[in-house]
Amino acid sequence: MRARITTIGWVFFLMIAISWFGSYFIQWSGIQDTMLQNGFGTILLGLPAALYLVFQEKPNREKLRFHWLSWKAVLLLVVIAVALELVTIEINIATSFIFSSYTTDVITEDVSSSSFLVSLLCMAVLPAVFEELSFRGAFFQEYRAAFGSWAGIIFSAFLFGIYHLNMRQFVYAFICGILFSLLIEATDSIASSMFLHFLMNMISCLAIFATLNMPEEANQMAEVAERQYLLMYMLNFFPIAVFGLIILIVSYIGLAKCCGRYEDIKALFSWKNIVSGKRIGSEQQDLQAERLPWYRMFSLPLVISIALCFYVIIAIEIQMGMG
Repeated sequence: MRARITTIGWVFFLMIAISWFGSYFIQWSGIQDTMLQNGFGTILLGLPAALYLVFQEKPNREKLRFHWLSWKAVLLLVVIAVALELVTIEINIATSFIFSSYTTDVITEDVSSSSFLVSLLCMAVLPAVFEELSFRGAFFQEYRAAFGSWAGIIFSAFLFGIYHLNMRQFVYAFICGILFSLLIEATDSIASSMFLHFLMNMISCLAIFATLNMPEEANQMAEVAERQYLLMYMLNFFPIAVFGLIILIVSYIGLAKCCGRYEDIKALFSWKNIVSGKRIGSEQQDLQAERLPWYRMFSLPLVISIALCFYVIIAIEIQMGMG
């Protein structure tokens, strides 16, 4: 088990190395479209975890906890996506007081330079597959097996957050990462987190294209108004975000019941389990596997990777603050 945790640390280290140096390879490939470059980069970033999963002993479906979802589960995931969008809008408004919107501006510029279908593929489809294979297929499952359900949920979400290399997206991705893992616990299938990830990114893609089709003067007026009345927007939107959170919780419970996992989720959220770190709904073989102390999460390659990520995050925030 310790060897697998060290290996998964190296997987994350390779992902960060690719995010730094992969751009040179992408430029060498001759791809001109910015969104296609981003999509190619997403595939490259997912390769270390994909190879790690391929060379595991368990069958692919078993180690990924993959199975197809019922139509009721799919509908509930659509409701969860809309509710989560209401919550994350409030979070993004709140974080804009503290952190720069550099990445948001870059994404908008990249999307505006491509067609809708290309942007949807590279912004929604590919991240939903390759990021979920990495963070929920590899990291969450390994940390869950070694340290318990909640340790796997929180730590994989933390890695998912810092992987985005900016503070504003860190907060957003960390919260979404927790929910994505909780969805796997509620459905026992990574298909649920992939589908929700796709829906969330698709909504963002649609929103960007909607603003691009607005008259330029209207966009400028909206940006000025947003900067001047940001606090008012946050306070006025708060009740809507709370409503979204309630719908999210109710839909999540319904999803667990729909997938026959309600008792497992009740156990997952019990205080006794949160403290003990028990693995919920695991196979007997996994429950009897070696348990590791929490500090074993932090292998040397993982510590180096986390330090590099925070270096980039802090450097970007300082640079944007000086700008």
